[in-house]
Formats: sequence, C-alpha cells, structure tokens
Amino acid sequence: MTVTFMLLGDPNTERSATKDTNQTQPEVCLRFEIGPSAAVHSPLAVRNGFFHIVIQSYHKELLTSSLISLGPFLEDEVIPEVIPLKIEIMDAKIMLKDDSPRVYPTSPGPVPIILAADHIVFHCNDDGVFFITAAKGEESSVQKSPKKHFKKQQIPVDKIYVVPMATDDELQLKEVPALTRELQVIKNALAEANLDKERLLQEIRKYDPLFQL
Repeated sequence: MTVTFMLLGDPNTERSATKDTNQTQPEVCLRFEIGPSAAVHSPLAVRNGFFHIVIQSYHKELLTSSLISLGPFLEDEVIPEVIPLKIEIMDAKIMLKDDSPRVYPTSPGPVPIILAADHIVFHCNDDGVFFITAAKGEESSVQKSPKKHFKKQQIPVDKIYVVPMATDDELQLKEVPALTRELQVIKNALAEANLDKERLLQEIRKYDPLFQL
C-alpha cells in the first residue's frame, strides 16, 4: 500500500516558470509505503512502513520560539517504533530569528541565522540511526580537479628581471613605520576594550549595584 501527499506552497509566491510545465511545484511531498512492496527499501519497512519526504524550493522565516514549542509534540509516553525514512532537501533556505526576551535592554539583538541547502539527503535505517549524505551523481566543486581550467604558461627569458637584494639596515628602516602602525592599532584596540569593559560593568551594576570584579 502506498499513500502520497503533496503540500503546495503559498500561491501568491512568485516562482520561475519552466518550459515543460506552468503548474505550481509542491514544496513538500510525502510518500508512505508499507507491505511487501516496501521490502526494496529495508526489511523493517515491510512491517513498519517507509517514509519518503521531499522538500524543495522552501524559503521561509522561522522564529526560535516556534521551534521550541515543537518539543511537547515530539514527546510520548512510550518508546516509538523505528520507521525507516528518507528526507531529501533541495534548494531550501530557512532564516532563524531569535525572538527570546532580551537580557539587556540596550542590546540590539542577535543576528538572524540563515540555513541554506542545495541538495542533501537524511536517512534513517532499521537500527534508528540518522545520517546525512550528499545527493548521488553530484560532485562538490571543491573536489573537482582544477587542472583543466589552467593552461601551462611559459615566461619568455627576456621578461625575467633580477631584483637586487636589500641590505639588513635597509630592511630594518623599512620595518620601523610598519611596527609603529601595528603598535598604534594595538593601543586603539586596548582602549576600546577598556571602554567596553566599563560599559558592561555599568550595565551589570544597574541590576546588581554591589557587583565587583
């Protein structure tokens, strides 16, 4: 027995039309298969079933409070049975925004976190272990050999120039301005750190006037 669900995204969201179809592509597709036909996935799928979930072109903003509130829905009074599954995520981008109460009123708040996935696959085997793999047939651009993008170049002999080496005294004279600038940068950073320390102590003493380092 096989049951398939497709959840369409927001109809007001603009999407690029393809040449083959103009229909709205579903953002989430769920396929549940159980019975003898599910044996191709795993032996346990024959009895417990097999879930195949595909998430594609999913671009949303989520609040951390929404994720925290999902905890009670995941708890149960009994140990759940293992259901083999496969989750594919393609062209997804989620922005997490922290909406928790601020500890300090003057804090500008944390920067939103953006999670993007090109094409990754989550698996759950019969032993209940989850693992993540890349999509088959795709190779990371980092792993590809860059040799074909480069050509051998020969530099003509007449283009090679000999640069005379500087003496030790000349090198020391050239290093003095650079060291002076680095020292000034370190002094400025130390001064800013002291100011941040004083501001932090003032904020803490607003809530605890007797606080001392």
